[in-house]
Amino acid sequence: MPTEKGERGHVAINLRHDNLTPVPVRHANIGIDQRVTKSHILATRFHAKRIHVVTIGVLFVCTANICRSPMAEGAFRSMARRAGLDSAFAIDSAGTFDGHVGEPPTLRAVIAASRRGYAIGALRARQVVPADIARFDYVLAMDRCHLADLQWMAPRALIGRLHLFTSFDSRSRSVDVADPYGGDARDFDGALDVIEAGCEALLKALTPLAERAASRVDRVLL
Repeated sequence: MPTEKGERGHVAINLRHDNLTPVPVRHANIGIDQRVTKSHILATRFHAKRIHVVTIGVLFVCTANICRSPMAEGAFRSMARRAGLDSAFAIDSAGTFDGHVGEPPTLRAVIAASRRGYAIGALRARQVVPADIARFDYVLAMDRCHLADLQWMAPRALIGRLHLFTSFDSRSRSVDVADPYGGDARDFDGALDVIEAGCEALLKALTPLAERAASRVDRVLL
């Protein structure tokens, strides 16, 4: 099932239409039964309450958004989904360089990610903008150069949202995620090793917040 990217401050709710049970409802005016799915009821209830569920915004940033950051986005999204916490996050990736905007991840990145169960081929590169720092709670730089670029564009009040990606993994011996661009399959696998470990550590650190956010989504759907 496709997953939509939600924005911080809102929640994108995906309803599985193949598992919905039609509910007979008596039409008040014409006196016949109509088949109304649970999705209609849930959607009506959600909008009627005008509830905005705050999600945790996570943005991964590398140079061109065609290697490291899309692999991180795909890995973290999959890990959050397996943990049942995907509804608690708004996940995205971007690059500091605009030279590949609109392009898919490199083929080697797509292959390396797919071998580990992460589908990233549909992603498209975009450039990070100052508004992203206001939108996302955790803006994660793949290396120190990216962090410096982000610090340059961030308002002073939002500097605390910027982090070096590997800083969440206390066991990591890498400060930077090495850029595999132009390398071979081993370079991409090596970068993905660091990325997977970092994403696991990040998810562990954010799980308490995510569980609270996910519970709010569940209450909206009840």
